[in-house]
Amino acid sequence: QQHPDRREVFESEFNDLKIVVEEISQDPNHQSRGIVVIGEPGSGKTHLMMRLAQDILETNRLLYIRQPNNAQAVIFHTYSRILESLIESVQSSSHNQLEYLIAHSFAQILENLQSNSTVLTQRDKKILEVMQKNPLKLFSDLAKAETQTKRNYWEHIEKRALNWWDKNYSPAGYAPQIFKGILRFCRYSDPSRRRIVTQWLAMNDLPAEELEKVQLLPWSEEMSREEISLEAIKVLGCLSVLEKPLLLIFDQLEGLGQEHNESLLWSFGESIKEILTHVPNSLVILNLFPHRWQQFKQVFDGSVVHRISQSEIVLKKPPISALKKLLNLRAEMVGFTIEELFTNSEIDKIVRANSIRGVLSTASNFYREKVYNISLPKKYDVDSPSSTPNVASFTIPWQELNERLGRMEKLMFKIAEKLDIEVENLAEEVVVISEQSEVLAKDESEQSEALAKDEVVLNEPILISPRDSIKEYFDRQKVKLKAKFMEHQILTDLDDVGKLEMIIRFFQDSWDKLEIEVLSLGKRVTPEHLVIKIEQHQCVIAFLHEGGSKFCARMRNYNELMSYHPSLQFKLCRDETDYPITGRKSRQQLDNFKSLPRGDLIILNSEQRILFELIYQTIVDIQNLDLEASVDEIIKFISSEYSNFWLWKILPI
Repeated sequence: QQHPDRREVFESEFNDLKIVVEEISQDPNHQSRGIVVIGEPGSGKTHLMMRLAQDILETNRLLYIRQPNNAQAVIFHTYSRILESLIESVQSSSHNQLEYLIAHSFAQILENLQSNSTVLTQRDKKILEVMQKNPLKLFSDLAKAETQTKRNYWEHIEKRALNWWDKNYSPAGYAPQIFKGILRFCRYSDPSRRRIVTQWLAMNDLPAEELEKVQLLPWSEEMSREEISLEAIKVLGCLSVLEKPLLLIFDQLEGLGQEHNESLLWSFGESIKEILTHVPNSLVILNLFPHRWQQFKQVFDGSVVHRISQSEIVLKKPPISALKKLLNLRAEMVGFTIEELFTNSEIDKIVRANSIRGVLSTASNFYREKVYNISLPKKYDVDSPSSTPNVASFTIPWQELNERLGRMEKLMFKIAEKLDIEVENLAEEVVVISEQSEVLAKDESEQSEALAKDEVVLNEPILISPRDSIKEYFDRQKVKLKAKFMEHQILTDLDDVGKLEMIIRFFQDSWDKLEIEVLSLGKRVTPEHLVIKIEQHQCVIAFLHEGGSKFCARMRNYNELMSYHPSLQFKLCRDETDYPITGRKSRQQLDNFKSLPRGDLIILNSEQRILFELIYQTIVDIQNLDLEASVDEIIKFISSEYSNFWLWKILPI
């Protein structure tokens, strides 16, 4: 993300991060390390990560991992989120992070072959020639898309790369398959083929005809996703040795500290230790609140604490002088200083906020109160109106002021969006200055008179309710999620069940005597599910995104579970983007399920999927204090505004 920045703010802490990255790169053993970045809510942890991204994204892969929600699949969750990060486009580039990684690492493989006096083929020489201009030319300058020439080149690239892997690591295990899948993803430019490879890399069971298109073999029925996920992350770490260290950033982890997540927290710590032990050339960063890190240390094994926190970086609130410079940086970009915008008393209130985010949020609220007459939140101890200058006090022409304020408003909103700052009471629609002047001057004569006197007449203060603020937050998040789901989002049964449990626990006071449990069918695998019991209703909600033989076996077991529990309603959730069920036996099992009165298939369309993700993300933001709203206010809003949510039709609130 691009955003204004004062480099002297957290300059020392930032340099400490870069030094550790460089130390890993220079270490002959490329041993991975852990860092805990500690700071209060809004202290700048995410901002520091964005600054790091700005500086090293050309050479390092930055991979964001949100909180896991299933104790049995923390490494698989980590790998899935890494894969999502890798296939996202790098800003100001037509390529994604996975292409960057393969291009730079393969260029190094060929250079190593050349320096070792290996006889290079004509194809080797051509590839080297193309990549010397820019390694990313590997994807555009070898041949035209989807031609036999391109296919020949990429078969050669795969052969060279896999030979390098066998020679330097091992041909055994799952790693060569994963590496082949990564190369196959980069080989194709066709989005449909890339989607197939992405789903294969995510270890989903795909139809045979789809796998045939990309020449990949199905995964074994007996595979362990945790084991393969660790192997896959290790492959990425090994490739990064040829480039620069991986940065694995774990963020929004506050929910792990809840009482019912104690086993998940313990599993998370053990999984991070496994990654640090087996994955080379990586820096694992945990962003945490101070009190939460103290709690984690009480739960984690001592060896885990040692590996995770080999370094600790504590972010404290910058001095007032630095905060004023930060505010002026934003104001001066459109020709203002903070002294022109605010009184000394207001500036004092702004910089006394608890965190950097609080400072920016407070400044934005004061600014909007001046320009749009939107009342300040009650928490501010404001001066009397007479002590607050209006827009007319600026000694610049109205037209120039008009233009400056328009630019200022766009800038402030852009800053808030780029930094993921949830500015309190942020207006949903920006009121442009020309529209504001129409409100301020109700007719031509009033407007002419006001402009002649260089005065602005304000209406009564505009009050924005907590509900309005929540709606504005939901609208912004919905836009982000829609854009995100246009990419290749990786859906997994375990992740969805974890999200479902978090949503249900958040709304638990809406039902009487809530109980959550899981059914068992011996050693046989059933769809990932929860049994939800409330006083009025009992049901099982399962997710099954898989296809092929896995779908058939798990669906058969789900039907058997239903026969053993006649008092329960059974729901099965799939997404409209999942591969259709075409196998005869699979269709028969699904039809058997739907034919029973207690069996209900729920297909989530894009609107319902985004709503599911939106409610989940809202809960995460509340837990991580990234959204200033009470639990009661959020529950009331969701209950009334989204009464069509599919979950409420199963569990009325």
